[in-house]
Amino acid sequence: MKRWRPESIQSILLISVPAIGDALLATPLLSTLKKAYPHAEIDVLVPEECLGILHGNSCIRERIPFKRKSKIHKNGPLYRRLFRKYDLAVSNSIGDRYYWYQFIAARYRAALVPEYSLASSWKYLFSTVTAPYHQNEHAILKNSRIAKAIGIEPRYDVEVPSCSTALSTVLEKISLSETGQRMALLHPRPGGEYKEWPKESWAEVLRYLRDAGIVPILSGGPGNAEREFVADIIDLAGVEAVNAAGTFSFSELVVLLRAVSLFIGTDTSTTHLAAAAGTPTLALFGPTSLETWSPWPQYKDGVSYVSRDGMKLFEDRPGIQRIGNVVAASELCSCRPYYKRCRTTGTSKSDCMRMLAVPSVIRQIEELLTE
Repeated sequence: MKRWRPESIQSILLISVPAIGDALLATPLLSTLKKAYPHAEIDVLVPEECLGILHGNSCIRERIPFKRKSKIHKNGPLYRRLFRKYDLAVSNSIGDRYYWYQFIAARYRAALVPEYSLASSWKYLFSTVTAPYHQNEHAILKNSRIAKAIGIEPRYDVEVPSCSTALSTVLEKISLSETGQRMALLHPRPGGEYKEWPKESWAEVLRYLRDAGIVPILSGGPGNAEREFVADIIDLAGVEAVNAAGTFSFSELVVLLRAVSLFIGTDTSTTHLAAAAGTPTLALFGPTSLETWSPWPQYKDGVSYVSRDGMKLFEDRPGIQRIGNVVAASELCSCRPYYKRCRTTGTSKSDCMRMLAVPSVIRQIEELLTE
């Protein structure tokens, strides 16, 4: 296998795709590269919507955005910007265009690759070092394979966005103050309807939290659909709750996450962020694989449970599982561990999410709140 001298690597490009959560889960690979090449400057090429989740990352010199759906032959300005600017390019996606990006960007290239075939053979030719891609493996472990292929020791700690804003300032944005009252942050709207938990179920959870004397804060993206989704839940609950959809940046969410007593969410980037911030996290999973996409449990000091307590991972099975600060609740679905049969259209609903019972979820909330 071809190698390079560590001293020859002075600039690195990490190509991280395709979604916001993937970018956050790539931060252990960033710190791995920085530790192995401490004098190298590291840039990250990510879709535009992923920039915020990497704000203030201590390993990054520059975040370079690109349009996810742009035609590959119309990316001339990006190609000129990348052309042979780096000593090493690393890609953690097996999408075709990303091999072109790394080939253009650097002399040395390390990448995940699918199983060898005639159709994929060119991806091996475009890469100096390759690591096998295993579909059902957790994203962080996929990235660790790249590090091992390069010959460096992988790290497993997720770095959340940094923020110097005080908690009082963050709370002012939603007309709250630091009164000492307990708060819970809920993120009910995932990126696809097949991962949604019913609004009526969320409403029951809101009523429970209010009865327990806890202020429910509901977060979401800035789009009208997310704002309306959150508003519908609050209306159904008939109790006082804060609609914070579209209010906070990811950095501000970290400040809030470190102040609340509990986070509840489905398979979303915000759930990954809550786990990485060390917040007690209840993750509601359905058709997506826990083995592949479970939140990464982490202490509040930024050290992962894997780093401190050894490799223990969520299994792709129904029921309640707990590792560290993360509780995962899921139900059996005929589509598991692949969501394709649930995701037949953009508005498909999943039986396994509807089957996730409110009493079971509330029992987990009670346990997390009493710790």
